[in-house]
Amino acid sequence: MKKLAKLLSLLLVFALSFSLLAACGGNNETETKTEENKTETNNNAEASTDGGVQSQNKPNNAVVIATANEPPTMAPHQHNAVAGGYMNILTHNYMFKTNVETLAPEPGLIESWENISDTEWILNVREGVKFHDGSDLDADDVIASMQYAKDHSTYTSTFTQFYKSVEKVDDMTVKVVTNEAYAKTLYDLASHYILPSELIAKGDEEIAANPIGTGPYKFVKWNLGDSVEFEAFDEYWEGAPAIKNLKYRIIPEGSSRTIGLEAGEV
Repeated sequence: MKKLAKLLSLLLVFALSFSLLAACGGNNETETKTEENKTETNNNAEASTDGGVQSQNKPNNAVVIATANEPPTMAPHQHNAVAGGYMNILTHNYMFKTNVETLAPEPGLIESWENISDTEWILNVREGVKFHDGSDLDADDVIASMQYAKDHSTYTSTFTQFYKSVEKVDDMTVKVVTNEAYAKTLYDLASHYILPSELIAKGDEEIAANPIGTGPYKFVKWNLGDSVEFEAFDEYWEGAPAIKNLKYRIIPEGSSRTIGLEAGEV
């Protein structure tokens, strides 16, 4: 009986010793794998940092955007397409901005305003704003743009029917006379793009071919069926954009856009 007890005790000691050795071995293996994973992660991070964007031959200050639809034109008053609108807000500014939280009108190219009667509004044009061609924004540009918008069907039904005249007070002041007291005056004016009056005088084709505005980006090139390119406007009145080059790639097929995204092309 005593021999059996000694044998069981010895077997128990061997079992405990083996368990401790296995645990130590497991911990060492786990630590080794953890260190390997850390090294691999660090290597991947370094590869991403050092070669990610540059491996695609794209500078860090450029962005390529995939879009399904090509704009019908780059002239902001000659279409109502969403794809074109995305690009128009790069090259042009509105008369007013809209606060994203309160939806209240805020100063844009019109710096301040006054409602002097039920039907009369005095608008003060922002000073120091330049168009992409180097010319300065003034009252003539605002008046020409509002009259031009009134003549184009895509704007007539929504944003231009409420006013009957636009008058020049001085070089930087415009008077808008509405048909009647109209509570949405500033909201509708917030949808008006401003173009140079001299460009408007050249007609629709020139406006479409050479979309000059006061926006943060200048139009560079339109490769039909492929892409539209823009570059930062260094003299933009709100400060030059940090991203220097933008390109919209026209990729109608959804799976192709996904492949481009996974490949780092867009």
